[in-house]
Amino acid sequence: MPTILIVDDESGIRKSIRFGLKRSGYEIIEAACASEAVDLINNNHVDIILSDMRMPQYPDGDIDDKCGLNLLKKVKKISPNSYIIVMTAHGSIENAVEVMKEGAFDYLPKPFSMDELRIKVDKALAQMKIVNENKYLREQMKNYEGTIIGNSEAIKDVWKSIHDVAKTNVPVFINGESGVGKELVARAIHNNSQRKNNVFMAVNLGAIPGNLIESELFGHEKGAFTDAVAQRIGRFEAADGGSLFLDEIGEIDMNLHVKLLRVLQEQCFERIGGNTTIKTNVRIIAATNSKLEDKIREGKFREDLFFRINVFPIHVPPLRQRKEDISELVDHFINKYEQGLSKAFKGITPNALTALMESNWPGNIRELENVVQRMMIKGKGDYLDVKDIPGEITTLSSANFEGIVDTLFDVFNPEDGKSLWNTTMDTLAAIAFKRTKKKHAAAQLLGISKPTLYHWLKSVEG
Repeated sequence: MPTILIVDDESGIRKSIRFGLKRSGYEIIEAACASEAVDLINNNHVDIILSDMRMPQYPDGDIDDKCGLNLLKKVKKISPNSYIIVMTAHGSIENAVEVMKEGAFDYLPKPFSMDELRIKVDKALAQMKIVNENKYLREQMKNYEGTIIGNSEAIKDVWKSIHDVAKTNVPVFINGESGVGKELVARAIHNNSQRKNNVFMAVNLGAIPGNLIESELFGHEKGAFTDAVAQRIGRFEAADGGSLFLDEIGEIDMNLHVKLLRVLQEQCFERIGGNTTIKTNVRIIAATNSKLEDKIREGKFREDLFFRINVFPIHVPPLRQRKEDISELVDHFINKYEQGLSKAFKGITPNALTALMESNWPGNIRELENVVQRMMIKGKGDYLDVKDIPGEITTLSSANFEGIVDTLFDVFNPEDGKSLWNTTMDTLAAIAFKRTKKKHAAAQLLGISKPTLYHWLKSVEG
């Protein structure tokens, strides 16, 4: 519920405005002079200030023609997010220009009708909502860039699920390992829905300290707790009319489950420290990389909440189950980063692509993206090659086998007294160490112990 402060030395005018606006559901507070207004602003969150131009600075003081203007200047310092509409019976173009220059949202000459006032107030609140949404959008888009890449059957199934559910308003539950692109799926659902022109808001619950999650989601009133120096609008309120993506929902504290369940059921909540019920029309898209069924059995997640968020489940497969998409993903990442790295590549060699496709990618697409960036930094030619792949990713693939055999024949000489087995192990140890630059990583790559690797490396060096 928006809070409006009426500042006017005439009690009749304050009463008339209060009566007219109260019927619209606003919370109204009043001040008879500038000093009272400052006190109220310092101790309350105020959305809109309706201030007279001519009024006293202090109770029972003399009327000051510039008092409203001076109050406006103070408000911009102590409550910069408040919207100010200046009222005066002595309106003139000069006064209007002056208050607008100082940051007033609008100017209303007396006498005015309640319809005129309501129009001004509604306009200010609409502008405030847009500003708040844009603020959240900028925060969310700072590090966002991407879309769902791939034409594998697994990704086609994901797209089919997205199109099936996007036009509805039911909650969606996205499950998949870390790094598979769950947020991209959530954005695709929003962008294909009737809410696409409204805000999409993402919050990673696993990255927020447990004691701050409630404030992040539902907001708080000024003074609700020690650090609550100002009112905070929560994500459910800011995402009204749009979509709210709750990533890592399995990390949310059990104490918040009831409040979250109420929002899903009744679309309403209260800020921390507040007693005003706030309505919200938001589409919930939740995600996790863990099995909530296990948490339910362990008593760490409410079963009724799970049923509420799991109306339409979508599983995003790991990269190891859709390796045919790696080629397209690599091309996408090359195009994404070549300008920032001031490098141009035509693509990736077949041998390098085969090597990438043979990795299991435990970090999924996020890991592949990082590897391609590192390859681009190292790469010198027109194409990314095997030599550019980080050592810990490189596998002894069939693409490299022919070169390894050639190396064996180059170094193997029966007259040296070394067996083919010893020569093979010496060569593999040397290649693994050259690629990984670290002995423990080379041993892990070959699947042998570090002492065994040291033995074979010593044979090469000695």
